[in-house]
Amino acid sequence: MRDYGHCPACGVAFRPGYLPRVYPTTCPNCGETLRLAVGHVWVSAILGAAASMLLSTALGFRGEMLWVIALAAWFPALLFFVFVIGLIRPVRYKTLSQPDRFDSSVSLFRKPRP
Repeated sequence: MRDYGHCPACGVAFRPGYLPRVYPTTCPNCGETLRLAVGHVWVSAILGAAASMLLSTALGFRGEMLWVIALAAWFPALLFFVFVIGLIRPVRYKTLSQPDRFDSSVSLFRKPRP
């Protein structure tokens, strides 16, 4: 059976009928507030950029046209890799209290970490 994700707090596996449409969402078992982990999107973005550059080069584009075609092909490649990685790897959830690897707030100065 396909894994549709599980709660990182209590470990209960989600059924296909429960897949949330709005994020953040709550776990039906323990009530913990969950959000999607977005690590696979970063991997898909890098793979999409590499694939669009390779495709543009293989088609014979050079100079400025290479960059224009690569940029135009990047978004469809990103969507393709998000779909493929989503088929291979199950969706991962994080609790709202778990920080991301990168700080999402933009600042000119380094903030002290607690």
